[in-house]
Amino acid sequence: MQFSLGVYLAFILGGLPKFEIYKLVNITGLLLDIFGVLILSDFVFEKSERFAYLFDYIFAFSMLALMLIPMGIFSGQIIGLFLDLPSIKSITTFAGGMMLYVGMPLYATDGLGDALKLNFYKSIKFRTKFLGWYFLISGFILQFVAAINDLIS
Repeated sequence: MQFSLGVYLAFILGGLPKFEIYKLVNITGLLLDIFGVLILSDFVFEKSERFAYLFDYIFAFSMLALMLIPMGIFSGQIIGLFLDLPSIKSITTFAGGMMLYVGMPLYATDGLGDALKLNFYKSIKFRTKFLGWYFLISGFILQFVAAINDLIS
């Protein structure tokens, strides 16, 4: 599902004649902020066994989305080059940046926590706070970078 969304985004956004990448960076930052606030909020989720079960799905879905959507954009870019879409190179640059900036650190941290068998990382409460703060801080940084880019351009 996430992979096809990436291919779809590559075609839709790549076909725009004048695409400005900082606007997409700002939207991505806003989405990460919203996910971070929802995860950190005690009003949305109650602390119970259902929460632990639900959090595993949220964590897995977010990690897959952060890698599969950019991979879908890369795949769409290969086809988009043959269709001569005007903004496909900008979209591919955005996808690579998101994969390196947002996706890879999350995968590396999760892999290190599991590989080193850290006791505090096994706790659902810690992983919830980590994921929420990670999304929130990443979203703020993305929005800040987009705002600076908007001022410069």
